[in-house]
Amino acid sequence: MSKVFTTKFGGVAMSKPFSMFGVDEKQVEVTYKPSNYSGWGITKTCNAIEVEIFEQADAEFFAEVAEGKLRISRPTEKVA
Repeated sequence: MSKVFTTKFGGVAMSKPFSMFGVDEKQVEVTYKPSNYSGWGITKTCNAIEVEIFEQADAEFFAEVAEGKLRISRPTEKVA
């Protein structure tokens, strides 16, 4: 089930389901890495069943939300 998507903000990758100690359900990591962040990104771990159907539109939404969390704007800067 490993998938990789290209979005307008960067790449979104979804891992193969894996087992985790203390968790009954198999887990999946969804990772967003922007094009211009030198390897930085945001990863969310969730139950594999929750993202069983994960399409391009889901990747775009995840990237947009994650992008907002990665960008830090200073009070003196104008946000575009």
